Amino acid sequence: MREQLLRQALESSKTTSKKQRTKQASLASSGLASRSSSKANSAANSRAGSTGTSRSGSRVGSRAGTDDEHDSLEGFDSDDTSDDFGNTLGAQLEEVDSWQTALATRIGNILNRGKRHADERPEDLRWYTGILQNHYATVEIQGQLPQLIRQLLRACTAEDEKEASLALKALSVTAVTDQSEDYFEECSGPLKSLIQDYGDEDVKADALRTLAMVAYISGSLSDLISVLTFLLEIIESDGHRILAEDSAVVVSAALNAFSICCTRVPNFDPEAEYLQDVDREFSQEAIERIAEQLESSAPSVQIAAAEVLALLFEKSYRKATLEDSANLQEDVHTGELPDVVQMYNPYRNTSQLLDQLQEVYKGSSKSTAKVHRRALNDTLRDVTQSIEHPGWGPGWRAGEGWKSKGRDNRNAAQKRHLGPSIKIKTDPNGGMFVVERWWQLIRVRDLRTVMGHGFMEHFAENPVVEESLFKEHDEGNDSDEDDEGENDEGSAVANGETNGHSVPDTAGPKSKTKSKQSKRGMDKWRR
Repeated sequence: MREQLLRQALESSKTTSKKQRTKQASLASSGLASRSSSKANSAANSRAGSTGTSRSGSRVGSRAGTDDEHDSLEGFDSDDTSDDFGNTLGAQLEEVDSWQTALATRIGNILNRGKRHADERPEDLRWYTGILQNHYATVEIQGQLPQLIRQLLRACTAEDEKEASLALKALSVTAVTDQSEDYFEECSGPLKSLIQDYGDEDVKADALRTLAMVAYISGSLSDLISVLTFLLEIIESDGHRILAEDSAVVVSAALNAFSICCTRVPNFDPEAEYLQDVDREFSQEAIERIAEQLESSAPSVQIAAAEVLALLFEKSYRKATLEDSANLQEDVHTGELPDVVQMYNPYRNTSQLLDQLQEVYKGSSKSTAKVHRRALNDTLRDVTQSIEHPGWGPGWRAGEGWKSKGRDNRNAAQKRHLGPSIKIKTDPNGGMFVVERWWQLIRVRDLRTVMGHGFMEHFAENPVVEESLFKEHDEGNDSDEDDEGENDEGSAVANGETNGHSVPDTAGPKSKTKSKQSKRGMDKWRR
């Protein structure tokens, strides 16, 4: 239900922040705005009813859910590549010797792209992507990876928008499958050029997501900071930076791309060495710019912006230790000691930001269509709770005393909170993973978009997908994820449910028999 609401939130194809509207009002007084607005609106309107809305909608939202007590990501859809094609892939593969044979055929076709008819190229890309989504094929593609990447990058620049979009999705799936250390270096330049120069906004959005996934998988810490800076420029300019003026599709994609890259940065402490080449007040600057997008006219942009804000606040905390407990104060609402400690102040005007979130919440009841309102308000509620109650993640549900919507009744909580409620299915037999933190939710959303219906297969076989849910980043101390109390409310492993901070002892036969290549990929991820 919640995902459907988030998809429909993309029906508004234009986004204009409060800051940008002020600039436009200034231009209007000189007679310039009407001419530029007419041109932009005519282009946007021609796209508003096209396939771009439906293609992008499933990737912009935050969480899928039900009307029950717990939200669920079991029904999370990705894009048309996996929804329509992935469901029938198995049946079609029965007509050939094996999926390896089919994959080898499609790779050969892609490598000989120049000899293929224009109508055949998208089909080759669909098959290639579908097979890699449903099978962990790192061994099968490794020998031809350099040539394959070059041909996929060429296909990304195709005049045919369908071929370009499918090639971008193929690049993302390839990155998650192989985790080549050279992947970011080879792809980042061409992808940035594509983002800047390609005319179609949906392709720009796909390229933004692909750049972020490549940086997330194989980029160094400095690479990640560079991409984050690039994305922040796009967000601040409402898409003008890449010639996609006020496009909700592009700005929401940039926000989602920003969030997945953020998850691999340990934190944004101004004293961190990896921030020495950029503004050391990166967190302050990013929150200020992204908060402007809360004033956007597009619910999809508001939702994406709110999620990034929650993540940036979450990054400023670390797990509390026994030494910290003596200095911790009970939460005035729940009577509990917080399980996290703040390392630095992520934003100087937190109270002002909370007021802004509340104003957006109130405004949505008047100006936002009912079909979009619930998705936006659920996100605003979760983000507000996370900022006010450090350690609370997305979808955390409280006891009967907690009936707050926005900040109106936030002092009403008198009972102990119940904890996280968002779950994802990781096993055909019903195994569930409980999402406890924003960084986990964001990774789940993006990885399930990339891997489609093959997510469970990759969770079992692909070390990067598995560790993405359990290991926050590959630098710093993650020991808290291994020694968290087993009986903490909302954090226990029970009835086949795995929480985000406890790896089950019985990982299953597949994880115990990973190939040498899988182990090599895992070692690379941990370095």
